[in-house]
Amino acid sequence: GTGVHSPSPQSGASSSRNYNDNVRFAFDLCFDGKSSNREVFEGAAQGVVRSSLEGVNSTVLAYGQTNSGKTHSILGTAREPGILPLAMHDLFKVDGG
Repeated sequence: GTGVHSPSPQSGASSSRNYNDNVRFAFDLCFDGKSSNREVFEGAAQGVVRSSLEGVNSTVLAYGQTNSGKTHSILGTAREPGILPLAMHDLFKVDGG
């Protein structure tokens, strides 16, 4: 396999770890570049956000490489609000506020 270089948690020194090339990952949802922030919110985040009203600890996280659109997805623009403003609007609408 190929080694991944990372700092050692105990000493701050570097170590080399091997990873398995046969590891597979599962995805709940996948959106392409044509998906709007609203589609992503409704498909992936709305249920998580609403569950917080029932006392469930909830997190919506944007993860990806630099310049992949995380900030746009979370904050959006005036024309296309992101997940955060859509969530706030949805929470106050659902809660009757």
